Amino acid sequence: MKVYTKTGDTGTTALFGGTRVPKHHIRIESYGTVDELNSYIGLIRDQEMNQLYKNVLIEVQDRLFTVGAVLATPPEKETLKNGQPRLTKKPYQAKANIVMVCASAIESVRILFNSACANHPNGVGNSSGLLGKYFMDQTPSLLFASLS
Repeated sequence: MKVYTKTGDTGTTALFGGTRVPKHHIRIESYGTVDELNSYIGLIRDQEMNQLYKNVLIEVQDRLFTVGAVLATPPEKETLKNGQPRLTKKPYQAKANIVMVCASAIESVRILFNSACANHPNGVGNSSGLLGKYFMDQTPSLLFASLS
């Protein structure tokens, strides 16, 4: 099956609303990176785990879809013709007894493995034993999403 956009390859691509930008534009790189992170979270979510964790990952994925949509919308297209905002940017607040923030592939996995306790003998987020298998190689490429 052949897929054509009928716009030719001039080195540009369209954001939401039709604004054309170079394919190397920071918005394209950023929402592509956010989308890649979202796909890895889906892979992790598909493993055997407590339903509570799956629900948290579903919520994270939902927020990442919104982040991707905001990144793909140029500022001049944030308002619809009827004056309504294209996307509603709502603050998000989560309550937790423990919050763990990790960055860098090796350190993230090490911190999560070292978080073993009575409730999580294999470490937080590693009840399936797949943490190192799916998380170590991908994390560095997922830390580069940024906004200009």
